[in-house]
Amino acid sequence: MVIATVKGDVHDIGKNIVAVVLGCNNFKVIDLGVMTPCEKILKTAIDVNADIIGLSGLITPSLDEMIHVAKEMERRGECARTYSPCLSVGSPYIVAFAASSVFFCF
Repeated sequence: MVIATVKGDVHDIGKNIVAVVLGCNNFKVIDLGVMTPCEKILKTAIDVNADIIGLSGLITPSLDEMIHVAKEMERRGECARTYSPCLSVGSPYIVAFAASSVFFCF
Protein backbone atom coordinates (compact mmCIF):
# COMPACT_ATOMS: atom_id res chain seq x y z
CA MET A 1 0.00 0.00 0.00
CA VAL A 2 1.13 3.49 -0.85
CA ILE A 3 -0.39 6.19 1.35
CA ALA A 4 -0.02 9.97 1.13
CA THR A 5 -1.56 13.27 2.07
CA VAL A 6 -2.34 14.88 -1.27
CA LYS A 7 -0.70 18.00 -2.69
CA GLY A 8 -2.01 21.14 -1.01
CA ASP A 9 -2.55 19.59 2.42
CA VAL A 10 -0.17 19.21 5.37
CA HIS A 11 -2.53 17.47 7.78
CA ASP A 12 -1.44 13.91 8.40
CA ILE A 13 -2.75 12.72 11.77
CA GLY A 14 -5.44 10.49 10.25
CA LYS A 15 -3.06 9.17 7.60
CA ASN A 16 -0.49 8.34 10.24
CA ILE A 17 -3.04 6.46 12.34
CA VAL A 18 -4.18 4.44 9.32
CA ALA A 19 -0.57 3.65 8.37
CA VAL A 20 0.23 2.42 11.89
CA VAL A 21 -2.92 0.31 12.18
CA LEU A 22 -2.35 -1.28 8.78
CA GLY A 23 1.33 -1.83 9.53
CA CYS A 24 0.41 -3.58 12.79
CA ASN A 25 -1.85 -5.86 10.73
CA ASN A 26 0.93 -7.00 8.41
CA PHE A 27 0.33 -4.56 5.56
CA LYS A 28 3.46 -3.19 3.90
CA VAL A 29 2.81 0.57 4.01
CA ILE A 30 4.88 3.09 2.10
CA ASP A 31 4.11 6.53 3.52
CA LEU A 32 4.93 9.38 1.13
CA GLY A 33 4.23 12.08 3.70
CA VAL A 34 2.36 15.34 3.12
CA MET A 35 1.94 17.68 0.14
CA THR A 36 2.52 14.73 -2.18
CA PRO A 37 2.01 15.45 -5.89
CA CYS A 38 -0.03 13.11 -8.04
CA GLU A 39 2.94 12.03 -10.15
CA LYS A 40 4.92 10.89 -7.10
CA ILE A 41 1.95 8.91 -5.75
CA LEU A 42 1.33 7.11 -9.03
CA LYS A 43 5.01 6.54 -9.85
CA THR A 44 5.66 5.04 -6.43
CA ALA A 45 2.56 2.84 -6.67
CA ILE A 46 3.77 1.49 -10.00
CA ASP A 47 7.37 1.09 -8.85
CA VAL A 48 6.40 -0.98 -5.78
CA ASN A 49 3.44 -2.73 -7.45
CA ALA A 50 1.07 -1.37 -4.79
CA ASP A 51 -2.21 -3.18 -4.19
CA ILE A 52 -3.86 -0.07 -2.74
CA ILE A 53 -3.31 3.68 -2.98
CA GLY A 54 -4.43 5.63 0.08
CA LEU A 55 -5.14 9.34 -0.36
CA SER A 56 -5.64 11.56 2.66
CA GLY A 57 -6.61 15.15 3.29
CA LEU A 58 -8.21 17.26 5.95
CA ILE A 59 -9.13 20.46 4.12
CA THR A 60 -11.87 20.73 1.51
CA PRO A 61 -9.55 21.64 -1.41
CA SER A 62 -7.85 18.26 -0.88
CA LEU A 63 -10.93 16.66 -2.40
CA ASP A 64 -10.17 18.31 -5.73
CA GLU A 65 -6.66 16.86 -5.64
CA MET A 66 -8.05 13.41 -4.83
CA ILE A 67 -10.30 13.72 -7.88
CA HIS A 68 -7.26 14.71 -9.94
CA VAL A 69 -5.34 11.62 -8.78
CA ALA A 70 -8.29 9.32 -9.49
CA LYS A 71 -8.82 10.83 -12.95
CA GLU A 72 -5.13 10.48 -13.70
CA MET A 73 -5.31 6.83 -12.63
CA GLU A 74 -8.20 6.32 -15.00
CA ARG A 75 -6.52 8.22 -17.83
CA ARG A 76 -3.43 6.06 -17.54
CA GLY A 77 -5.48 2.90 -17.21
CA GLU A 78 -4.00 2.18 -13.80
CA CYS A 79 -7.28 1.21 -12.13
CA ALA A 80 -7.53 -2.05 -14.02
CA ARG A 81 -3.88 -2.62 -14.87
CA THR A 82 -1.69 -2.05 -11.85
CA TYR A 83 -3.46 -1.32 -8.60
CA SER A 84 -6.85 -0.92 -7.10
CA PRO A 85 -8.64 0.25 -5.14
CA CYS A 86 -7.93 3.88 -4.45
CA LEU A 87 -8.85 4.59 -0.84
CA SER A 88 -9.64 8.28 -0.35
CA VAL A 89 -10.47 9.60 3.10
CA GLY A 90 -10.49 12.78 5.14
CA SER A 91 -12.50 15.07 7.35
CA PRO A 92 -14.42 16.87 4.57
CA TYR A 93 -15.26 13.60 2.86
CA ILE A 94 -18.87 12.52 2.38
CA VAL A 95 -20.27 9.38 0.79
CA ALA A 96 -22.20 11.28 -1.90
CA PHE A 97 -18.98 13.02 -2.95
CA ALA A 98 -17.12 9.72 -3.17
CA ALA A 99 -19.83 8.06 -5.17
CA SER A 100 -20.11 10.91 -7.64
CA SER A 101 -16.56 12.18 -7.95
CA VAL A 102 -13.76 9.79 -7.07
CA PHE A 103 -14.72 6.17 -7.45
CA PHE A 104 -15.69 6.33 -11.10
CA CYS A 105 -12.84 4.02 -12.10
CA PHE A 106 -14.32 0.86 -10.56
